Amino acid sequence: MLNPSIKYFFSCLLVTALIGCGEMASAPGPVRTLSEADVKFAKICREEFKYSVATRRLPNSVWIYLPLDGQLLDIKASDEGPVKMDVPSKQIKVLFNEAKFVDKHLIVKYDIAKTKSYLQDYGYQNVYTEEFTKKQNNILAAITRSYFEVEEVPGDITYKNAEKNRTHKNLVNAYVKAQKVPDFFILVIADVQKGIAVKSIVNFQDLKKYMSMTPAISPDEYAKRYISDIYGQASIVGDLTGAYLGVYNLTWQEFLSRQIENRIKFKYTRSDFPPTENTEEELMKIVAATLTAYDFDQVQSILLKDLSTGEPSAFMPEDLNRFRD
Repeated sequence: MLNPSIKYFFSCLLVTALIGCGEMASAPGPVRTLSEADVKFAKICREEFKYSVATRRLPNSVWIYLPLDGQLLDIKASDEGPVKMDVPSKQIKVLFNEAKFVDKHLIVKYDIAKTKSYLQDYGYQNVYTEEFTKKQNNILAAITRSYFEVEEVPGDITYKNAEKNRTHKNLVNAYVKAQKVPDFFILVIADVQKGIAVKSIVNFQDLKKYMSMTPAISPDEYAKRYISDIYGQASIVGDLTGAYLGVYNLTWQEFLSRQIENRIKFKYTRSDFPPTENTEEELMKIVAATLTAYDFDQVQSILLKDLSTGEPSAFMPEDLNRFRD
């Protein structure tokens, strides 16, 4: 069984900011269009890291597929060895957790209950291999080195004065069609021998905030926003190009739904601030935090459905204010 405490380790990457003198903050740097970023990313992967990646850029999503040469998972022995306790522990556990949008209505289904369990640890756990961790970090590094350089308006200038810069940007946007890096990067790293893959979804702006010289979001907050799942599928075996994926353009509704699920798991398994027994309030705080993080206002209602009782609780967008921190 995969240990739920497996964490992902990210390279400590820094993006250097060029700060100039005088009225203009900096002269225009090298022009970076989206197409040039695609080429640069592929070149870094191919020539520097020696990776055979398959990529596809859609209007709002960039899919990256990397088949592994070796294993994705390994087994590691614990320092303590086998442990068995006859004293039960009581925990609030997530037995089921699913969020989805139906049109503009957010539905969260859950079964969260206080349970009693006895510890029985056999002294080993599944862990990600060094090869996987290294390659994941290198791909994230390649994304930052390629797409962070894209200019919305190639050749445009930036002013140090905030008001003048804002006026300038508004004027440019009124007359020039700006280009934009897709909102989401979906990275799939696959063990094509065993048919196991890790699929990770990251919002581009979250990645920029986390990797900046002065990070705008904490490691814990980034972990809540970075969505990663491991799964097995027979069609992965031998697939070197990601043909089985069926790539599609990820929507904000799907991303936010998955993030709500991820935040719920984080709260009940990894948070330094354990959840209270008021499950409804805890879930609404998570919903409010997720939607607020992206200023997402395309929600007409929120429905919480407790599968253990069958009882639904409905909320309106204005109700979110009382659950925001």
